[in-house]
Amino acid sequence: MNAAGLLVELLADAMGIALALRLAGRHVRPARIVAGAAAGTLAAALTRGLSRGQAALLWLPTAAAMMALGGGREMLMRPLRSAMLLCGAMGLLGGTLQALLGATGSLPVACALAACAVPVMAACLRRARRTGGNTGTLLLRFSYLDKRFSLRGIADSGNTLRDYLTHRPIVVFSMEDGRKMGLSGRGRLLSADTAGGRQMMLCFTPQTLELSIGGTWRRVSAAVALSPGLRRGSPALIPQALIDECSI
Repeated sequence: MNAAGLLVELLADAMGIALALRLAGRHVRPARIVAGAAAGTLAAALTRGLSRGQAALLWLPTAAAMMALGGGREMLMRPLRSAMLLCGAMGLLGGTLQALLGATGSLPVACALAACAVPVMAACLRRARRTGGNTGTLLLRFSYLDKRFSLRGIADSGNTLRDYLTHRPIVVFSMEDGRKMGLSGRGRLLSADTAGGRQMMLCFTPQTLELSIGGTWRRVSAAVALSPGLRRGSPALIPQALIDECSI
């Protein structure tokens, strides 16, 4: 292989390692990336004389070594996961590069565009993963009448309720829990269509309301409603729109 071919292979390996590390939530260090890419390029050169089956046996060990060099000790501790992550990133990158080559007809241009696409793909996939991770238990806290309250909650894409006065999305939790907090006699009545049918809820606007997203508290604009249809101790139903707002 000539020098240009080696350079293209080195660049592709470097982009693959960088993408894999970003998907794993790890920092990208250029010197480590170059070392990992160089190891991959060298391994590819050494295995060119082998059969496909023999070369395939070396794919996972080589990928694990590339990730260990590119990502350090954390990648070395879980070699199989690291190798599979790199294989997935290289597949995604290879498909992107092939599409760009077909569109531009120029390998250098396709490589340059693919290099620009790597951080964009990593950011989009990381954001999608964070959003998906938000479907678990969340924490929220709010203040009302100069008192502070804390609750567990879950994302609810079906909660599209809006306060008819403020037009804010509504966080819903149990009327029984509201009574326990001393909130059941507060607020105004709100008629809402829910999965369990039409309900009358007590709705009020808290002074502040915050959600914990990824360990960071974010203030959001929302109303709160107490539902007689939720059992005591049930997690609050947080509109997905509020979580998406915090993830931007």
